[in-house]
Amino acid sequence: MLKSSLRSNSTATLSLRGLQANTDYNITIISGSYQYFVDTSYNQVVTDNATVGGMLGSRSESGFWKHRCFNVTSSTSGMASLRFGSTNVGPIYQSSYDLIFHDAALDAVDGSGGHNYGQQRPPQGAHFLSWLINGILVQQKAQNLTYLAEEDYLFNAQVSESAIRTWSIIGPFNEPNYSYSKFGPEESLNLETKYPSGFSERTEDLYWHNVTLNDTALPLVNFRDILGISNNEMEHGVSFAVTKIRTVNGTGLSNVSLHYSTSQAASVYINGELKGSKYVSTGVQRVDAMIHLNSITSDWTTILIRSQCFWGSEWALHARLYHNGLPLPPSLLENGT
Repeated sequence: MLKSSLRSNSTATLSLRGLQANTDYNITIISGSYQYFVDTSYNQVVTDNATVGGMLGSRSESGFWKHRCFNVTSSTSGMASLRFGSTNVGPIYQSSYDLIFHDAALDAVDGSGGHNYGQQRPPQGAHFLSWLINGILVQQKAQNLTYLAEEDYLFNAQVSESAIRTWSIIGPFNEPNYSYSKFGPEESLNLETKYPSGFSERTEDLYWHNVTLNDTALPLVNFRDILGISNNEMEHGVSFAVTKIRTVNGTGLSNVSLHYSTSQAASVYINGELKGSKYVSTGVQRVDAMIHLNSITSDWTTILIRSQCFWGSEWALHARLYHNGLPLPPSLLENGT
């Protein structure tokens, strides 16, 4: 059993050796437990090449085993490295602690931009797990998957197929009081406009960055990595991501929905109108929130996501489109900014 109960975002790397060189394999991750209260366990896997393979996080459930499956290609030396971890953030995942939070662990947390507890130690409570792996099944592509793994593999393919991969992002804006202030993009969107950050370490104005996610990558817009956000800016930052979509054949599509997940609190604007909000920091998940867009036509539909950072070291989002309950193929849409 591989597990982490030290803190959110802790990781471990497992190297698989003795594989056939340059060969596709299906990796099934089995997780679950009757021994631990694992509702707060949240598993995410990234391969040694972060642009290929892996899976978005999904919460574990006590007493229930999940089989989660993804594809990986071995190296020329017959190896594959898997980085297990958790992108969970927020009090949902860190509301209880146990004796593993000894002085050295607390000093490590204090020194890495986390909350400084000083002489006050977190209370002992239920054992919480950041992530939990019970078993790993390695199979060649021709071998049959378990029933649960096959179901998960198809779902992951849907997530990748329908993901929005073209964005413009800007940030971070300084909002130390978490008062949901408005900074401009919410009310008047102009990608040529520059804005003051409000952070003393950023002397230049903020501007929009165009981002196109790799087709084979986990479809995550990572604000921290793309914008070079510091720990201080993580504590009090607001960032925006915007994209535009329209049909390519001139006809409309009805019953379209936006499925999105953000590691932090978020508000979603459709064509300038607030349509949905999320107030809890939970980590990017495969399934999180949904907004009905009704119809999409040959006119641009603008999707703006305002993300407020509250907690943790991850700051990212994921979004995808569905039509009549099924993934909306990219071939039917034009996606731009």
